[in-house]
Amino acid sequence: MDGMTALHPTIVLMGENADVDVPDNSAWIRMSATIVDIFHPCIGKDDTETDGIFSVQVFTPIGHGAGEASQLIDEARAILKNSGLTGIEFLSFGVSTGELESDWYSLLLRADFRAQD
Repeated sequence: MDGMTALHPTIVLMGENADVDVPDNSAWIRMSATIVDIFHPCIGKDDTETDGIFSVQVFTPIGHGAGEASQLIDEARAILKNSGLTGIEFLSFGVSTGELESDWYSLLLRADFRAQD
């Protein structure tokens, strides 16, 4: 997701439960990964495959409208889809309906991935 800071140098990126102060009046992004399953595709080999969900939650101030959040979600999806992470493949993407939380509008991108050792 370093590509996001290249596109938006002032955006705050953080992991889930990070101890980071969020900006007062600009967009910020929270990311997390959830492991769904770990398995060995071949009997007798040490190779493993890990299936999971990488979540990207975008928050924009309510006064900025939904357009900024949608643009940031589209950019995050493009970055993940075109990433060249060795052994990690993003399989599908889904975006939830936006929500209002306190003074923020949020969108959630869920990216299903498979990692192979």
